Amino acid sequence: MMVLGVSWRLMCYNYRRRKEALSSLSKVEYLTMIELDYAEVTWFLNGYCKFQCSYCPSLSKNGGLDFSVDQYLAVIEKLQNTRYQHHSKIYWKLGGGEPLHYPHLSSLLKKIKERPSIVRLDTSGDDSWFSLYSVLNYIDRVKLTYHPWQNDDVFGFALEQCQERNIGISIVVPLTPGKINEARQQVQHYKDLGYVCSEQILYEEDGRLYQGYSQVDENRIYGRPDDYISVPVIPAYVDLSVPNQVDPVYTGKPCYAGVDWMTINPRGFVSYSQCGGRNEHYNVFDPQWQPPNSYFACTVNQCRSEQDRRKIRIVTE
Repeated sequence: MMVLGVSWRLMCYNYRRRKEALSSLSKVEYLTMIELDYAEVTWFLNGYCKFQCSYCPSLSKNGGLDFSVDQYLAVIEKLQNTRYQHHSKIYWKLGGGEPLHYPHLSSLLKKIKERPSIVRLDTSGDDSWFSLYSVLNYIDRVKLTYHPWQNDDVFGFALEQCQERNIGISIVVPLTPGKINEARQQVQHYKDLGYVCSEQILYEEDGRLYQGYSQVDENRIYGRPDDYISVPVIPAYVDLSVPNQVDPVYTGKPCYAGVDWMTINPRGFVSYSQCGGRNEHYNVFDPQWQPPNSYFACTVNQCRSEQDRRKIRIVTE
């Protein structure tokens, strides 16, 4: 009985110490993590766009609708059930393809808006005023892309309707081949009207400058004389296994990648960070997929992504 008594007291003592340690860890986490106003989900809902712009990536215009609306709604519910355990709000950035060409967009937006959320729709606004008008009551922000084929009356109507509803507006104008100067004039036009507007340089899916640009286009993009002849530059090799002297090292630290931020591509494959440290490569439409709901130990040797450091909590001490 003496031995049992000692063992019981020892168990109680160890339990108290473990509870104190966990409490202390929670305090440290709270004090050493960035504070976020929301979880962020970037979702390219589809890979289809009827306009078929030659300069858009094939992934954004030639895809089909391979999943049912019920599958989309199930993904939303999974994300809501897990994100709201950590955050009071979700910031949804919904794009495509062209999200207005996804036939069940209203159903998805209604589901999202059942819980506290911010919704940004990334769209061209389509070529009909009705397309965007039908979903305006469900969105808080809109990122409009102005293309050369754009109907100015429809685009202007979209801007007016967003302003009337206090929907945040930003505009992007692609620098399309042969029309670099014209695109920049369009950017300045919307800036003069008081809108947040920026130009967009086009790139290939592998990150190279868009191959449809001529030498003159490239020169104008980078502010060089039209007759300038560029010299090919061989990219410098960077050995990512060797830490640099600038970026922080969080190897082994608790990281909330996949909880605070994720992006879903048009085929449903999900990424949890820019660095890829949480390398769980899953498809959200797989019935077995579950969103991450806790931190994991950072696996990369250095946190090189400034975006990750701004949007994902990391316990740094």
